[in-house]
Amino acid sequence: MNLGVPRLALAALAAAAIGIALWAGPNVDLAAPAATVACLAAVALAAGPLVDRLRPERLPEPPVEADTLVRLGASFREGVLGRRSILATLGGLELAALGRSYHPLGLEEEEKLVAATPAEFRRWVEGRLAELERLS
Repeated sequence: MNLGVPRLALAALAAAAIGIALWAGPNVDLAAPAATVACLAAVALAAGPLVDRLRPERLPEPPVEADTLVRLGASFREGVLGRRSILATLGGLELAALGRSYHPLGLEEEEKLVAATPAEFRRWVEGRLAELERLS
């Protein structure tokens, strides 16, 4: 088990609080807060791996039925109707590449892109793909 600095500090805090609670003996004014701190530190220590398991570092990649570039090419041939598919495909690629730091397009920005001229839309897509390529 890999104990990082925060987890090691929590373990030390829990051990110290248990020691203080045992040392205090029948002195409830000292033993009760020390036992509370020990319990909270132990719960936080145990919750760390659980949170790590529930929230992975990277989100799973979306399933791909066909090559992404083939789908992008077909969507470009569909004109304005294919733009939403292109935006969704790029969103999936960005999600796979960026993980938690991925921020989806806002509705207003998506509507502007769908309504843009073909040249503007293609320029935006090329810029986005160049950024993804730079990040990978």
